[in-house]
Amino acid sequence: MTIPRAGVITPRVNRSLLLALPLTLTLAACREPPPLRLGTYNIRNLGAEPTDLDRLADVILAARPDALALQEVISEDAVVALEGRLAARGRRFAHALSRCGGKRSLHVGFLYDPRAVTLESLREFPSLDPAGGEACSGDDRSGLLAVFVHRGRRVHALTVHLAAGGEPERVERRRRQWDRLLTFARGLHEGGAARVVALGDANSTGWLDDAHGERARITDGARAAGLTVATASLACTEFWRGPRGRFEPSVLDHVLATPETQASAATLHGYCARLACRPHPLDQPTAEYAVVSDHCPVTVDIP
Repeated sequence: MTIPRAGVITPRVNRSLLLALPLTLTLAACREPPPLRLGTYNIRNLGAEPTDLDRLADVILAARPDALALQEVISEDAVVALEGRLAARGRRFAHALSRCGGKRSLHVGFLYDPRAVTLESLREFPSLDPAGGEACSGDDRSGLLAVFVHRGRRVHALTVHLAAGGEPERVERRRRQWDRLLTFARGLHEGGAARVVALGDANSTGWLDDAHGERARITDGARAAGLTVATASLACTEFWRGPRGRFEPSVLDHVLATPETQASAATLHGYCARLACRPHPLDQPTAEYAVVSDHCPVTVDIP
């Protein structure tokens, strides 16, 4: 019996693979890292009325956000329960909420993936007062500023929930809130924060038809503040029960950003995207509208 000599076994090498290896490594090195996906989502009265948390988790995961601004959070326990549903599906999120929710306890906040972003700081501004001196009262809800760090770069994200309604006095109240919001964002930018994003439920009932000049006021104000309206091309972000026996599309949610963010045009998700923002009969509501929210997630990508 012949015993093979001990020694090093040299594997057979495919020379074509060796020739291709430098090109493969070069392509891998040149591949762009994934952008930061930042979004906003009004989850209707979360914690105060029945919400299908499993369906909600699926909607959020389909949008693939790294950080998601939230509005209409009434119960922090509901957010914790939602995080459990998300974790069971393979993504772990953390959250931060405002203390002030106004007289209806409608809090704003953020849901974020700690593996994608680091929450460096959080500051609340009652009534969107840049000096932070106003008390939480009445219909006003705080602006909540989160500073996230993504791949070593800061993003200042301010989430808001402005006054609802199309009545003249509500529109005027919202106009004043827009003025504060835009002044706030411009102040951050001029103070050295290059990448600033303001996002949330702006309740802009006059966006599609420019009722009361609302669309012009938003776009002109954003331009004067040095911001782009990433949601300008969206045909809806929400549906409502209209007078003609149909669910009607509306654009209530917005994302505004400084040029340095290089934010993409906004992307619409959820049932609004599936319906392509087309009106549909009242007797055919989507399950998502009925048991999750009338709003849909909206995201932008930031390199």
